[in-house]
Amino acid sequence: MMFRFPLRYQLLLVSLCLLVLPLGAWQYLKAVDYALRTSQEQTLKETALQLARRLSSNPDIFSQPYIVQSPRSNSVYAHPLSSSVLVDGYGDEWRHSGAQIYSFGDAQLPAQLQLGVANDVIYLFLQVQDQPRQYFNPLQSATQGALHEHDYVEIKIYSSHGEFDIYRIRTSAPGTVLVQWQLGDEWVTDNRMRGIWRESAKGYQLELAIEKDLLVHGFSLSVASAPDAQHNQARYVTLSSQPVELAMLSSALQQQLSDDQLSSVTLKLVSSHYWLLAIRQADSPSHLLGNDEQEVYWLVEWLYRQFLLSGQFFVRDSNPYLSYESYPELPLAAQQGVALQWYRKSDGPGYRRLYRETLASAAAPIIYNDQVLAYVVVEKATDQLIALTTSAFGVLFFYTVGASLLVALILLLYASWLSMRVSRLSRTVINAVNEQGKITLDAQRWPDSRHADELGDLSRSYQQLLQRVHDYNDYLRTLSSKLSHELRTPIAVIKSSLENLEETGQADHTYCQRAYEGLHRLNHILNAMSAATRLENSLQDAELEAVSMNDFVDDLIHVYSDVYPIHQLIFCRADNEVKCLLSRELFVQMLDKLVDNAVSFSMPKTPIIVRLEADDASVVLSVENQGVLLPDHMQQSLFEPMISVRQYSQSEGEAHLGMGLYMVRMIAQLHHASVFADNLETGNGVVFSVQFPLHSLA
Repeated sequence: MMFRFPLRYQLLLVSLCLLVLPLGAWQYLKAVDYALRTSQEQTLKETALQLARRLSSNPDIFSQPYIVQSPRSNSVYAHPLSSSVLVDGYGDEWRHSGAQIYSFGDAQLPAQLQLGVANDVIYLFLQVQDQPRQYFNPLQSATQGALHEHDYVEIKIYSSHGEFDIYRIRTSAPGTVLVQWQLGDEWVTDNRMRGIWRESAKGYQLELAIEKDLLVHGFSLSVASAPDAQHNQARYVTLSSQPVELAMLSSALQQQLSDDQLSSVTLKLVSSHYWLLAIRQADSPSHLLGNDEQEVYWLVEWLYRQFLLSGQFFVRDSNPYLSYESYPELPLAAQQGVALQWYRKSDGPGYRRLYRETLASAAAPIIYNDQVLAYVVVEKATDQLIALTTSAFGVLFFYTVGASLLVALILLLYASWLSMRVSRLSRTVINAVNEQGKITLDAQRWPDSRHADELGDLSRSYQQLLQRVHDYNDYLRTLSSKLSHELRTPIAVIKSSLENLEETGQADHTYCQRAYEGLHRLNHILNAMSAATRLENSLQDAELEAVSMNDFVDDLIHVYSDVYPIHQLIFCRADNEVKCLLSRELFVQMLDKLVDNAVSFSMPKTPIIVRLEADDASVVLSVENQGVLLPDHMQQSLFEPMISVRQYSQSEGEAHLGMGLYMVRMIAQLHHASVFADNLETGNGVVFSVQFPLHSLA
């Protein structure tokens, strides 16, 4: 079976060629985006190099306090806090501060430390898991043995010469801590540290505020836990086995980054061991854009990020104060002199993944005496670049996609209209020939016959073709009556000539007899053709009426019994009373032909059974006779004109033209019935059936 591909889908498929418009626009914008990004990369690299050269001319500025030059294992970072911390022993302010968490200790005594700085004060938040808790007893002496009978925290603060002072923080109950400084063999209360000790579910929390100048040369922190029933001796853990330096933002370096000409980029100074030393944030994008009209739709921005913003992107945490040791542009800058890397910020709280900020980061080393003192990092978010590109991308996207969709819709509608016209023409051509093979042509209802296009030409061609076929069929249908009328005169002349010839006694009797038989046969043919023509014409004026089938057929069988006395006619009635819409005269002709056909093919004294059967769907009238079987290839073609299995019978002097069964079919078609011919299952005869459909029942 041939695959059907409708015209509308063909044109829709062709309209996909319009996708070359947004594809071309995409390629163009991709080139523009690449040019803008390359220009931005070059600008950022030049800015980083210029700032690095300027700072390398003043190397003394990197010898300021808290600019750590020691390895990262011996340093910690104090996160800049937006305001002073309320020292209360609770961790609410630290939970979202962004300060890095330093974990130390062991499984028996784990601890975590966070550091922050605000207004020249260092804040420490220490969390210790220690069960059970042992508090300091003020009545006990300060001997070494008494010291290990309670929990405490010890901080060693180093001087520039490597010497250190020991500070012990302890408390006799949750609340304000006691800070004592060891001066020789005595412990002296020190007010440069203050703090609160709070119990937690698994141990305790300690929050301290320390003057910034105390920790300028480094410190170490230890946690001690008194022995208990589970632990026979005191436990002792430290943050680091070596003194740790404290890294933080440098106010002196912050001043070096105050350049209004570079307000559109973020400037950072990162130490050689990747601690953030100074930062100056770029101005807000809304200030740079100037108004809200340059904002883009989310769909355009998503398409931009998916299809235009290509390349390798590392994920950068949105917190700018965390470690920079995982940023690949810094070691590359130390090797190449300058390096650039593209980043996407990680999702923060409430941060939609669609709008993850993309930024470019250029780094250049600050070198003095072949030593890297720090790195200059210049960052620029691509929001401005997106605003420039997507403004053009949005216009091109909506115009090209909109135009493509509009043209595709127009083509689809046009194809649907063409398909509707073709389908309507196809249905009209199919319905122009009814089930009986007769051409029913209505020129007034012919579709598209007035359209001045190819389909209109095709419609008119079909109309003319069917009109010619209709006229030719009319000619063929009336040909028999015309021939019958025209041939009867020469037949009469021949017959009268033969009669005159016989009267003169000059003709041979045998030849005259043969001529008479030929005339008789020719006259029989003309009569049969005329009868078929008259029947066909009479079908148009036939009137149907409700007829009780059992009684009507029974009366006819009694008549046939008198006409064919040498045959036994048997009628099998239907089980229930059946009425059909019939033309009595035509039905009688049909049954006459069937019974006559059965008599012709049956042996004398053999039964001819006329059977009437009915069910909920149809009524079947069948005529069975015993005799010669039907050839398999002629069972359905018997109802065509001029088809017969009987030969000319010289004894009967008649030619069998097969017009009888043809007339049966015409009468059956008038009643919307179907005719069938088949051999009996017993193999000793044939059966002819007429099946009336349900809609013919009265």
